[in-house]
Amino acid sequence: MSDAQDARAETLKHVFGVNLRHLANQHPSVSGLCRDLGINRTQFNRYLSGESYPRPEVLERICAFFDTDARILLEPLEQIRRKPAALLDHPEISGFLTTAKLKVAPDAFPEGFYRSLTPSLTHHGKVLVILSRVYRRDEQTFIRGYQPRALMRHLGLPETGAAREFRGSVFRQSRGVGILMARREANSSTYCFVHSATPDVTQNLWMGCVVRQNQPGSGSGMMTFPILYDYLGRDLGRALRCARRTGFADPESLPRFHRMVLSGTMAPA
Repeated sequence: MSDAQDARAETLKHVFGVNLRHLANQHPSVSGLCRDLGINRTQFNRYLSGESYPRPEVLERICAFFDTDARILLEPLEQIRRKPAALLDHPEISGFLTTAKLKVAPDAFPEGFYRSLTPSLTHHGKVLVILSRVYRRDEQTFIRGYQPRALMRHLGLPETGAAREFRGSVFRQSRGVGILMARREANSSTYCFVHSATPDVTQNLWMGCVVRQNQPGSGSGMMTFPILYDYLGRDLGRALRCARRTGFADPESLPRFHRMVLSGTMAPA
């Protein structure tokens, strides 16, 4: 090994030792830390003193434990950029919008299939029917569905599954839930606020309003209109039957309560 290589190795040992001492000081016990890491205490002390640095697999274990990366061999710890915080966990909005505060209780918007109904913006006097699925992953609530082929065809957009697919996040709001969703790589998104309809009317209906951006050249920049989410449960057969009837429907085919909400006769609370 050349003198330059020797010097480089000594630098790595020193930087790593300083960084590891800083990280270890945050742990209540060095012995306990060694047990958690699965590293011999004597060898760990050599790392701390800058006498040695770990093999790649041991370094990977140390980095994973302390949520850092291999740059702890090269740079002072304070210069290593931490992993960017997720949007809703970013310190800039801590205490205002947080993942924990926005979690949706299972009974507030149950998992399963939903039929959404809105007044059609492209076919006067018609109702747009869309099938979507609400599911939970990593303690968060999501929604996924596909725009009807008839709508995509009318807008001159591709009718492939990838082009029609939309996904979004469902989050808790006062007296209801908010839904923010968009098609893949779309330049705009749609926001809905819905709440459970009056229990004596139905226990499987959520009503509210949609806010979305207008199509270019169609007047004002934003529009709002009513929406209904009709809960179908988790029955795949029922969902498939509904899927065959997505697209544009006549309001007369809907129950009277649905027609009242969608026509604005019964405004969302």
